[in-house]
Amino acid sequence: MDILCKHFDDLSREELYGILQLRAEVFVVEQDCPYQDLDGNDLDELDKAAMEKAKTTRRPPLNYFTMGLNVGQVLVYTEDPSVTCTVVNGRKVSFEGEETSLTKLTMKLLNKAVAVQPTPYWTANGKNLNELYNEVYPIEDDKYLLIYD
Repeated sequence: MDILCKHFDDLSREELYGILQLRAEVFVVEQDCPYQDLDGNDLDELDKAAMEKAKTTRRPPLNYFTMGLNVGQVLVYTEDPSVTCTVVNGRKVSFEGEETSLTKLTMKLLNKAVAVQPTPYWTANGKNLNELYNEVYPIEDDKYLLIYD
């Protein structure tokens, strides 16, 4: 078995859904326990402390200006470098004449129905947006949940 450590904010919706789905299969379906599963009773002290800290320590939302990007900055899609969009303000991009969020655009390009973390799929001046974001908002291991798989 491999152990994978991930920060909670780095989980995709699909990964979180999969974790919760597996938990429900085991605890609700297989063990026939039709009661509130996420009641906090099965957390150890480390889990409880991490949950409390996570309530107050979230990484800020994506903001292009804070990351050092400007209006007009061209972002390049890593899956197909011929696909680009342009920063129009701190939170939105323009793609094919339409203003949108990078999350919605990435979902469209990946043909996903659920939100995905867009930063790994885009670069600015040859640098991955995920790296830029992590430089501006460094991950401090003691501030975020570790998820094991």
